[in-house]
Amino acid sequence: MSNKKLSGLEWNEGLNLAAKDHCDDIGPTDTFGHFGSDESSPFDRISRYGKPGWWRGENLWRRTLPIDLSGEDVDEIARNTVLGLFIDDARAGRPNRHRLLNPEFKMVGIYSCGWRSN
Repeated sequence: MSNKKLSGLEWNEGLNLAAKDHCDDIGPTDTFGHFGSDESSPFDRISRYGKPGWWRGENLWRRTLPIDLSGEDVDEIARNTVLGLFIDDARAGRPNRHRLLNPEFKMVGIYSCGWRSN
């Protein structure tokens, strides 16, 4: 990793749609992972909505429902989600952190979906 300053991320609607597709696919089945029910990869989903370029990645965060947004600050949920991805202490090599700190990643698309609470 270089010491150069990271620039802000640019919103990308295609990445948002790729994330929505993934949520719509695996969310209702209460599964979690980078591959869809049709075995589509993040690259496959990103490619549906434009040319992905070389650097692409997918970070997933799971928080089970129910989420009562009336009693919790949505900004705090977002902040805790990003912090959880950045700390990334549950995975060997901390891949989510490395993607967040990679200066080659310049665009972002985000979609939130719910999973059933067990």
